[in-house]
Amino acid sequence: MRIRIFQPKSVYAIERRDPKDYNLVYGGKVECKSIDDIVSICNSEFSQPPGFCGEAVTNGYIIEICDGSPLKGTYLLNANGYDAIDFNTEMADKSNTMTVMILEPLKKPYTAEIKNDYKGLQSVVGGLIEPVYFEPANDAVIFCNEEFLLNGSFPNRIVGGICIHGTFCITGNGINDYGEQDSCSLTNEQISKYTDRFSKNMLITPMSLINGEIDQIMDDSEDMTMMM
Repeated sequence: MRIRIFQPKSVYAIERRDPKDYNLVYGGKVECKSIDDIVSICNSEFSQPPGFCGEAVTNGYIIEICDGSPLKGTYLLNANGYDAIDFNTEMADKSNTMTVMILEPLKKPYTAEIKNDYKGLQSVVGGLIEPVYFEPANDAVIFCNEEFLLNGSFPNRIVGGICIHGTFCITGNGINDYGEQDSCSLTNEQISKYTDRFSKNMLITPMSLINGEIDQIMDDSEDMTMMM
């Protein structure tokens, strides 16, 4: 399911429930079936979704379930669990996040909203980040784990002649207020472009076939590369 997580800016925000008093700290895709599952994976250092690097999800936080799940809606966490509430998530503060595309091995790409800093990028790749410049226009950049050849990461995609291992993300590449190149949100056009491009060129290995690790959603891919 697709979710968003909102953090109160202060204890007073919990009482007022004004969306402007909440920060978006994460938006993305999780393998969960319940609100309790979402809280559990976000609060475990071993199962946090790529890109999530917020504080412990606890009382006062608001979780939005965005897709067509029966649970679709917004929920306020409290001492008794959670309550469904009316909350205009589009009015929340999103100034500290950016929209990126996350690519995990053997999965289709998906967009996520992560913190717009190096910690957000590190939480995607699971360690120190390494940029890969692959666009002639230099308007997007890949961030991967700089030690992917040493840490046993699974092969993911070939980009710009480089076989990237492990989970990585694509961000926009713009100019910040100091006149320096900096990561930023992808445009809608870029999201459409990279979704089409990277939904097909997945890398697979004989071991992944044996272990049955390939998602069924990839069965109709016409451009998967076998690595021997």
